[in-house]
Amino acid sequence: MKFQKILKIAFGRLSRQLKVDEDFIVDIHDDENSWSFISKLAQLIEGVFTQTLTQRLDEPEIFDAISNLSQATRIALAHDLKIIDKNQKFLFLTIAEIRNDYIHNISNVNSSLKNYLSDLKLDRKKEIFKRLKPFLNDKDATVESFVEDIRDTLFLACALEMVKMHGNVEELDSERKHRKFRAEQAEKLLPKKSEESINVGDKFAILEHIKNATDVLKKNGLL
Repeated sequence: MKFQKILKIAFGRLSRQLKVDEDFIVDIHDDENSWSFISKLAQLIEGVFTQTLTQRLDEPEIFDAISNLSQATRIALAHDLKIIDKNQKFLFLTIAEIRNDYIHNISNVNSSLKNYLSDLKLDRKKEIFKRLKPFLNDKDATVESFVEDIRDTLFLACALEMVKMHGNVEELDSERKHRKFRAEQAEKLLPKKSEESINVGDKFAILEHIKNATDVLKKNGLL
């Protein structure tokens, strides 16, 4: 119960931004049906990426366009924008791949995630294990132990990295808003642009104004 409360708190702001119930993340964690679990987890990740990319680009109008991209494209874009690193990129890409392969095969509806992974070819299992190894608490884990704990491993890794990713973008957004505030306050001290003035002329007028203001402040010991 304590873990579920921590989850709700960690995803509180994200849940509000995504307009989902605050218990949604807990419901995913507690869902014992693998088919439903991986489907909802993948959908949550897609929603987080859409929200995070829109926030990072500071363009609310493109939310629908980002939402309509493939998850692989969203992941690549997030990586290019340095929202996620290489390890995170492969983590989330793996979830998307598992979701597509597992969910889109109706015969898996009654197969557990562990059984699904067990039935994969050895090379594919090793590939998935290698991608998720940076997020394992047990650094001595083997492919076999990894398959055994696949459900909890996927959930914990994705939950933690989603919170990190969102937190990084929130920090960038806060810094951007503060810079905007400073710029708006500074602009109040600048001379108004003449209607006849072109941008180059206005630029020189601003630089001259700043130089004169700086000289005055220095002369009076204020700078």
